[in-house]
Amino acid sequence: SGSSGGSGGSSSFPLPDEMVPFGGSGQEPSGQCDLSGQSSGYQPSGCGIGASCLPIRYFNGGMILTETDLASGGMGMPWSHARSMANQMDQNVSFGNGNSWLPMPSTCYIKDVDGDGDTIAVVMSPQDACWFDKTGSVYGARHGIKDELDVDTDVIVFRRPDGSVYTFHDFDQTHQGLLKSIASRGGSTVEFSYNSDGKVSEVKRTSGSTTESFAYTYLGSTDDNEGELEEVLCRRKVGEGSWNNMACCQYTDYDGTTAHGNLGDLEFAKRREWTGSAWGTEKKTYYRYYKDSAGGTGYQHGLKLVVSGEGLSRATNPTTATDAQLKDYATKYFEYDSLQCCTCEENDGGSLSTTFSYSTSSHSEGYNNWKRKTTETMPNGDQKVVYTNFVGQVLIQELVSGSDSWIDYYKYDSNGRLIEHAMPSAVSSYNDTNANLGVSLNSSSGLIYVTDYYSTTTATSTVAGGAAGYVQYEKIKKGSSGTEVKLREYKYFKRTADGFSTYPTAEEIVYRSDASGGSDSVTTEYAYTFHTDVHEVSQATTTLPAVPTSENGENSTDDVID
Repeated sequence: SGSSGGSGGSSSFPLPDEMVPFGGSGQEPSGQCDLSGQSSGYQPSGCGIGASCLPIRYFNGGMILTETDLASGGMGMPWSHARSMANQMDQNVSFGNGNSWLPMPSTCYIKDVDGDGDTIAVVMSPQDACWFDKTGSVYGARHGIKDELDVDTDVIVFRRPDGSVYTFHDFDQTHQGLLKSIASRGGSTVEFSYNSDGKVSEVKRTSGSTTESFAYTYLGSTDDNEGELEEVLCRRKVGEGSWNNMACCQYTDYDGTTAHGNLGDLEFAKRREWTGSAWGTEKKTYYRYYKDSAGGTGYQHGLKLVVSGEGLSRATNPTTATDAQLKDYATKYFEYDSLQCCTCEENDGGSLSTTFSYSTSSHSEGYNNWKRKTTETMPNGDQKVVYTNFVGQVLIQELVSGSDSWIDYYKYDSNGRLIEHAMPSAVSSYNDTNANLGVSLNSSSGLIYVTDYYSTTTATSTVAGGAAGYVQYEKIKKGSSGTEVKLREYKYFKRTADGFSTYPTAEEIVYRSDASGGSDSVTTEYAYTFHTDVHEVSQATTTLPAVPTSENGENSTDDVID
């Protein structure tokens, strides 16, 4: 059923392609009370993450398919057991939930990329990893991201811009590279235990006297799928009392003898909730896979069909029906090329079919040089032609409908941060024989968005100021030769706790006139009180700008307290 993700340690863990994480670099402001600085706008195109809205990632044809089997809120940090399909990792490894499925977030891990500790990847999902390079004793993040990585006694600590902290077992520990705990910015913790195979056995979180447990049970030695996940059980107890069932998900894997899956491929996920006295109605999802290349449309362990909900209940004999019969009821159907890039996705019983084709350039790596061209043909026949750089950031997205086309152009600085977005009204043409796509912009017409970043940190815990690498100005200009006009300006506070700093927004200044490159400003101010020694806000005060009497206001500011 594939090698165990834990038994071989970090060296055996799979790696995704190196791409800028979905959340972007972490330097974009997100407004009051949000310390994350994350913004989907940093990854342009499609649904905002350099992917189609299905979604398939344009850079590598990677599927962004996550199935949430169990979820639980509250207790300071929501938690879930979910699975993400990994068709673009560098190897097929089972972490116990079926080949090519990566359990999340319980199986986040770190990998020593070169084996010498000089480059470490923090893998959050099959399409989302943060890469760090060691200089002296310090790890620096690639591509301008604001996450931090530190080595401590027996652990490696990964700190996020939102104030959360992921602690991993060091590479010389028994469970090397695996998660030990997660602490929210408010200090709530999730703790992980593992079995002797290095697979998660229990995930616990506590709030007051209440303890919640996600307990994992694996198949034994008498089963062909020994070591694969049999059940995840969510349960709670108060104090030293008895466990109370909440929900569970049970799994069935293929044994390799049927036509629809290889040994260790996940066949069924069956979810149920506890009603107080018995288990409720079962909700099932059924999966089929390719057992080989299928004449050029698949690869071994590649996900072929997903059937769930009403479709599964209406299908006659779903486990024995042919693929052609079952497609009419399928939620999703996939095809791939020889590099395991998704080339076709059909949704809703085949009523919506989208295809993808890919080509690669030999241009040198650079944030403004294109590496991959992807053409997405949508169900209505329209196409999106997308050029991405070496880390998956979109450079050009062209929407083609008949004889009409609309071109968006994105430009990055030397740290991979978005500095210009030219709207279709500003883009005249491009030429993909050039490494930088030879983009021609209209000189005096068309809308172009411009983003400036702080180069130094001047903010303190009490004085609003700059934060190095974070957004300072959002601007616009008319054509490439137009004068830049400020739309917004941001200032930040510096909050230091638990050994690192975050930068919540302190001021948002909006410029209402384009005179003098931006004038007639109004300011919204934010003030925070934090819980002791953590990054969680206990009280946030928003001071709204005064509305003058000439605009039917009272010419006084108002506070909103959360």
